Amino acid sequence: MRDRFFYNALSGDGPAPVQCSPEVMSAVALQHTRSPSVWTVIPMQDIMALSARYHDRPAAEECINDPTNPKHYWRFRLHTKIEDLIADRDLLKAVQELLILGERANPQELPKL
Repeated sequence: MRDRFFYNALSGDGPAPVQCSPEVMSAVALQHTRSPSVWTVIPMQDIMALSARYHDRPAAEECINDPTNPKHYWRFRLHTKIEDLIADRDLLKAVQELLILGERANPQELPKL
């Protein structure tokens, strides 16, 4: 499944990565921002995965919903302070770049980082 997604959906070249690196996450998020839909929703843990600082969390800890567990419905807790994310200029630049490349934002209207 991972290989098929990497080659078909992301036009990957070479062996499919074992983990979702910031580069892979960027490619996935860029697909979402380039979609013709009116809205693009990218979960916070996917945004955080754009950064090498946050991307290596275990997937089970990043899950929003586990329907097999009645005490784990639709919840997610950030594992870092929001203030740290706001101060992370590299992460903010990565998000801005996605919005610009996906034609979801005008570069002149975005704050300078």
